[in-house]
Amino acid sequence: MKKISESILLLIVLALCLTPVAEAKAVEPTRASDYLDFYSAYVYAEGGGLVSVWFDVTATGTMDEVGAITILLQESSNNSTWSTVKTFLYTDYPNMMKYNRIDCVSGVYYSGIAGRYYRAYVTVWAGKGGNGDSRQILTTSIRA
Repeated sequence: MKKISESILLLIVLALCLTPVAEAKAVEPTRASDYLDFYSAYVYAEGGGLVSVWFDVTATGTMDEVGAITILLQESSNNSTWSTVKTFLYTDYPNMMKYNRIDCVSGVYYSGIAGRYYRAYVTVWAGKGGNGDSRQILTTSIRA
């Protein structure tokens, strides 16, 4: 019995010695681009048909402009077929864009219809010195 235990132990030790060891490497965090570090968008049912669209944009540093250029709010009665019911532009909603900042967290509101579904396409932006980058986010749908 002792010889079997010693033999098994020896096999385990040999197996561990022959197992390749992975080299640990530091992983650099990935950025969305040279201008955008992080971005997200969400739609919330506020109650009584009121819907809000929120976005969070963080740039890689202080930018001339950072925020959302457009928000296309879509509505559906069946959560399948969608139509755009409202377009929010940063030129009409000044809270959608911040200047000389690293981030912008803001939202807009829409008086929708209780029981309908809503989702949004949010185009985020960060720019400096005439250059920049944008990304489009499609939020998950919610029921108002």
